[in-house]
Amino acid sequence: MEDLLAIGMDGEETNFDKLFRRAIGVLDSARYSYVLAGALALDLYVPPRFTDQIHILCQHNEHAPIASALAASGFAITQSAPSIATLKAADAKGYIVLNGSDSSAMRYALMHATQRQVFSVTARVVSPQALLWLFLESDEIQHHADAIALIESGLVSPEEIQDLLTREGAGAALAKYMNLWADIRDGRYARTYSDSVKARVLRNRKNDAERRR
Repeated sequence: MEDLLAIGMDGEETNFDKLFRRAIGVLDSARYSYVLAGALALDLYVPPRFTDQIHILCQHNEHAPIASALAASGFAITQSAPSIATLKAADAKGYIVLNGSDSSAMRYALMHATQRQVFSVTARVVSPQALLWLFLESDEIQHHADAIALIESGLVSPEEIQDLLTREGAGAALAKYMNLWADIRDGRYARTYSDSVKARVLRNRKNDAERRR
C-alpha cells in the first residue's frame, strides 16, 4: 500500500506518508477523538487501490478546532462547510478530508476504532464493520465498489452487519447491503475502479515482476 501511494498518477513523488504523519501528529498531540476512514482505511483490509485523499472522521463539536489546528500546522483549507473541510499541504500531493457530520454511522465508527500501524505511526482506524456501514450510507459510485470489496473480504460477518443495521434503524443501508450481497452471490456486479487506477495497478504489477527477476 505504501509503495502504491508514494508515487502519484503523474509518476511524481507524493510525500503522502509525510502528509499522513503530520496530520495524525496534530490530532494525537491535542488528544482529539478521530478515526481514519475512506479508501486509505479500506487499503488496510483489502488489496489496495490508489487514493490521494486521507479521510478523517471526528466528533461534530471538534470539527472546527481540528480544522484550525491543521491549518496552523501548515495545511491550507481549500473547501469548508459546517461539518466537512478539505485541506491541502503545499509540500505534498494529496488532501485531508475532515468530516464531522453527526450520524449513527459516524458515531459508531468513532466508538469502535481500532489501533493500526499506518506509515510507521499508530493511528485510530475504522473497523471493517463500521467502514462497510459508512460505504452503504454513501451515494458515491466508488463507494459502491468499495463496499463490494469489503463484503468479499470476509472480514465482516453477514449476521453481525445485518443485526447492527437493524438495531440502529438503518433501513436504507440494510436494503443496499442485502442487494449487494445478492449481486455478489449471483455474480451480477462489476467493480467501478477508473481506467487510470486499473492502468496504475497493472504498471505496478509489471514493475514488481521485473524487480523479482
